[in-house]
Amino acid sequence: MSVGRFFRYLAPNLITLSSMIFGLVSLWSAHYNDFPLAAWMIIYAVLTDRIDGLVARSLKATSELGMQLDSFADFLNFGVAPSFLVLTYLSYRVELPYRDGTAHYLLFAACGAYMLCAVFRLARYNVLSDDQIPTKIFFGFPTTLTGGLIASRLVNVAGASSWFRGGIVAYDSQVKFDVLGVPTGPVVTESAAAAMAEGAARVTGADVGLGITGVAGPDDQEGVAPGTVFVGLHLPGQRAQTRELRVPGDRERVRQYGAISALDLLRRALDAASA
Repeated sequence: MSVGRFFRYLAPNLITLSSMIFGLVSLWSAHYNDFPLAAWMIIYAVLTDRIDGLVARSLKATSELGMQLDSFADFLNFGVAPSFLVLTYLSYRVELPYRDGTAHYLLFAACGAYMLCAVFRLARYNVLSDDQIPTKIFFGFPTTLTGGLIASRLVNVAGASSWFRGGIVAYDSQVKFDVLGVPTGPVVTESAAAAMAEGAARVTGADVGLGITGVAGPDDQEGVAPGTVFVGLHLPGQRAQTRELRVPGDRERVRQYGAISALDLLRRALDAASA
């Protein structure tokens, strides 16, 4: 990996790690009853959580490591830290009935339940639920690297027929050229992923198109190393956006994480569009 690429992927991950430091300082401050500082640390963590996403997208430096770090940071900063802050603050206030007795145990249970709910953020990349998908938007996806995994994940959701148009497993390059309108030439590129996303939307009549291409391994393809994944996303009225990912592991791991990463890109884009 070149020095430039190393620092490109390092930048958003350093921001994520700094947000985890804010979460740790929040826990330390709450433990020593410095509740204003603990609350400010959580606010700073929110800001860095937004910044690392912006940096990753602007540098096209989304990675599987970054996704995992982001999930753990979210669990610490938005699960453990707020729960511990509320628990210690309410237990510290002598005028409130939470220092002991039944009220104290109920408070502990409530904070613990909130923290446990945050654990499910670690699975958000593997699950796409109905409430995450705007039912008025129709989807069409071509896949090569993942061989239909994305479509399979989507149709496992009840009611998928109301918003999922279909998928195209354009495994052969000629299918990409003839069906999806990818320009003749290399197909393991960001431009090919963008063309696949636009072609999927056009062929299926969908509002959103998601294209993914890459090299699952074990051998190189078109001079591109195994574990390289390109994702293209077409949204209505916008130019297709692309992401380059580097996924470690064997062929199956690359395919699985490629599908997960593509769906996460889609989720983040739809969240931003609806904000």
